[in-house]
Amino acid sequence: MTHLHCYKLPDLWAYLTSMDLQVEGYRVVFDAEHKPLIKRGLELLGKYMITHILGLDYADNILVIAHKSSLT
Repeated sequence: MTHLHCYKLPDLWAYLTSMDLQVEGYRVVFDAEHKPLIKRGLELLGKYMITHILGLDYADNILVIAHKSSLT
């Protein structure tokens, strides 16, 4: 709890899969606010520009679960 490591998501994914772990990633969004359609559209446009044009991630929270694959 005293150490914090910041990773770029592709780097973390590569690190965990290189250790032979199965990785699942989820974007966690807490947004209960009702917004006008135009405002939501502008936010989506901004998120698209951030992720696809700039190559960044807009998520406040990303959950990554890594586990060893089960032997069958």
